[in-house]
Amino acid sequence: MGQLLSSLNLRSNSDIVPEIGFDIETAAPTTEELEVYNELHAIIIQPTTQLLQYFKRYQPASDSIRDAIASPSRENEDKAWEAVLPTVDMLRTFYHYSSELDGTTKDLDRHPGLTKLFADVLDFVFEFDYIKTYITKRKVFRGQ
Repeated sequence: MGQLLSSLNLRSNSDIVPEIGFDIETAAPTTEELEVYNELHAIIIQPTTQLLQYFKRYQPASDSIRDAIASPSRENEDKAWEAVLPTVDMLRTFYHYSSELDGTTKDLDRHPGLTKLFADVLDFVFEFDYIKTYITKRKVFRGQ
């Protein structure tokens, strides 16, 4: 998700965040943008609530993996595999979602409604990073 912020460097100088000449909180799609806005909203905004809930339920597989390595047995291997599968599925889901975001940062200043949509994506990214950084670390340290 960090690549999303680096993609904002739309100019060749050192400015990272582009200057936008409108109030992003009240921005709405124009009539010309509405069809694209609705399509992008369905692809990149609607899934975010479910994705965050999915990520909040993340359970580390480290203990099961450690057990399978320390005490190799069919039972421990199966237990580790069953613990790893949800993580793999989650990673695949987030990879596909992030692939949908590719190329969404072009011409932000000319499309206020689409820029608002992009701001909603950034809100999701910040929430995602918060969960990744704080909540999952607490689960790992607590051994959950």
